[in-house]
Amino acid sequence: SEKIETTPPHDQLDQPYKEFLIKPKNPKDEKAVFTADYLNQLIEKSHSILISHEVNKKRLNEGKLRATHIWPWSGGKKPLIQSFHEKYSLSGSVISAVDLIFGLGIAAGLEPIHVEGATGLPTTNYQGKVDAALNELQKKDFVFLHIEAIDEMGHTGDPFKKISALEDFDLKVVKPFIQAESLFNNELVIAVLPDHPTPIKIRTHTNEPVPFVIYNPQKPINKDRFFSEKEAENGELDLVTQGEDFIKLFLNK
Repeated sequence: SEKIETTPPHDQLDQPYKEFLIKPKNPKDEKAVFTADYLNQLIEKSHSILISHEVNKKRLNEGKLRATHIWPWSGGKKPLIQSFHEKYSLSGSVISAVDLIFGLGIAAGLEPIHVEGATGLPTTNYQGKVDAALNELQKKDFVFLHIEAIDEMGHTGDPFKKISALEDFDLKVVKPFIQAESLFNNELVIAVLPDHPTPIKIRTHTNEPVPFVIYNPQKPINKDRFFSEKEAENGELDLVTQGEDFIKLFLNK
């Protein structure tokens, strides 16, 4: 409901959870107060059920932390947006392990493609996701391939795990696409970018600008450049502040 305030759990790591229980936006709105109280009761009661659950016993035996509460957050309604095809006269698909990404893709009229073994973690089925994307590109004009593992490793606060996830992405995702250019008569344009930073130091999302790179085989390549935040700041393009402007740049519209 848009009438209550919820908190993303990953934005409040190592903090007392009671400070972030659900609140009504308007304390005089009886329905909002009722909904917030009802969900908070769910949160509190879930603890007594989960604390001794078999899943948690297994997690403890594996050296993992217990899942302690059910935590409702980020409720909302499907946005009414113009479809990708209506806007750009192009067909498209979305591939991910994250329901949020599928939801956005579906709202934009992209076909959701589910890949077996796609976990959103470093153990994800990279090969399956790349193969699915290349297969879709034989039939569609555009594919949004989303990889979650790097963000998840940012949330762990472990720099080595994040570096490893970045290296996996480079080797198992970017490289196969570059190698597949010949399958598309050297007309495959590739963009690589994160949707937000997840700095190791704070283990949550921030809203600073993110670097991006667009590879177009029909245009010259500057082989002396690297892909990093610092390099992007000194790139040939100005800061792109709107997602729509980036898509137009990518599609050369």
